[in-house]
Amino acid sequence: MSELNKPSIKRLAGKKCDPLKSERGLTMVELLIVIGIIAGIVAFIFIKSMTVRSDVKSSKTVDAINMIYQGVDSMFANSGGDYSTIANNDIVTLAPKNMIYSNGGNSIIGTPWYNSNNNSTITVAPTGTNNTQFTLTLNEIPNDNCRTIGSQFLNGVAAAVSANSNVVQNATALNTACDGGSGGNSNLALTFN
Repeated sequence: MSELNKPSIKRLAGKKCDPLKSERGLTMVELLIVIGIIAGIVAFIFIKSMTVRSDVKSSKTVDAINMIYQGVDSMFANSGGDYSTIANNDIVTLAPKNMIYSNGGNSIIGTPWYNSNNNSTITVAPTGTNNTQFTLTLNEIPNDNCRTIGSQFLNGVAAAVSANSNVVQNATALNTACDGGSGGNSNLALTFN
């Protein structure tokens, strides 16, 4: 062993230490602090990922509504604005394939929340004077998503927007109406010309 690597007897005199162990381990408090920091980071990431998932579902639904609206508009272009014969079976073929489900032999359009709530569907019905409009209804969607999706169709994008049977004209009214949904879910109706 070289002189530099040998522990000095003077240096070790009077100390209770092992010359082979020069560092001490983490204390319990230090370990708990590290675990707490890691838990905080994991919780933050989990919450952010839930928000991103919710935003993706809302975006997917807005895209589906736009596809269905454009398809119905094309389908009934020669009807002179008469939507009296429109039915749920008509719009199933217009929806994205990954939103079509079989329910008792009938095909239905499920929202992105359909897998956890089989009542969360998209339906259509003729409305307006002389059936000159049609309404796409998103049944039992989460209240937060009701606000996000509904806000995309305010300001003239849709002829009318209503949440839980309350016609709304602006984001504030939409937020209030969506909060009125029972069990954390709302029905959002979008009427088009």
